[in-house]
Amino acid sequence: MRCTKCRETESLLASGRKILEDPPREPVAGVSAFTGIFLDDFTRDDRRLWRELFGAAIAEPSTVGQRLFEADVQLVLQLSSLLERYRCDWILAFDIEPMPAATVLYGVCFTWMTAYLMNDAISAEMVRNEIRRGTAIAMRGLFRDADAISTITGGAEL
Repeated sequence: MRCTKCRETESLLASGRKILEDPPREPVAGVSAFTGIFLDDFTRDDRRLWRELFGAAIAEPSTVGQRLFEADVQLVLQLSSLLERYRCDWILAFDIEPMPAATVLYGVCFTWMTAYLMNDAISAEMVRNEIRRGTAIAMRGLFRDADAISTITGGAEL
């Protein structure tokens, strides 16, 4: 099982590199391509396999957990590179920090993928739609005015 996941990780990273080589002009489309990598990998296998893998990762955090987390970190780093490119091209706000932003977007994916594992009534298509919606919200932001809250003070002055 672990060897298979290692080979699959390399395939996923190759998919990420393809996106980085020729990213869509529109950032939501580019990010959606990355979230699609996460989701396609996750829904390709039977849920039982992922449940076993997550259980093993929790039971053996220094081995299985570390390997599983490293694969995700590599994809998040690629997503961060994509966001950096959009930022440098002035498509995204220049004050965006790519790695924290990529981590937030990964959080949207991870939350829905976890829900998918825990509830057989949640379909892959439902997860795909919710990740798309969550990604759009994260990228658009929650405030009307982008300057409505300070990232330095965390909004303590409000």
